[in-house]
Amino acid sequence: MALYEQGHKVVVHDAAVLLEAAWDKAVDEVWVAFISKDEAVRRIIARDKATEQQALARIEKQTSNEYKIQRANVVFCSFWEVEVTRKQVEKAWSLLQERIATL
Repeated sequence: MALYEQGHKVVVHDAAVLLEAAWDKAVDEVWVAFISKDEAVRRIIARDKATEQQALARIEKQTSNEYKIQRANVVFCSFWEVEVTRKQVEKAWSLLQERIATL
């Protein structure tokens, strides 16, 4: 039985490769978070103890921010402090709740 038929109005798929795998065709909305390439390199180096070259190689294998943003219904920038990103998500969630209330 589909989750919607069980009474669920929202189902979240946390999938890093959602767009690459074309799973976006199976969802109603795509939400994307992005950061600049420079910030991504900085975070990879700090988190994984990788070199700059390793971090850049990893980023180059990923789908571009531009592609993700073009395909998204909702876009977040997670460059700032966690609380700022949290506020972006809470606002988007609130707007989603308003949209589904009218269905």
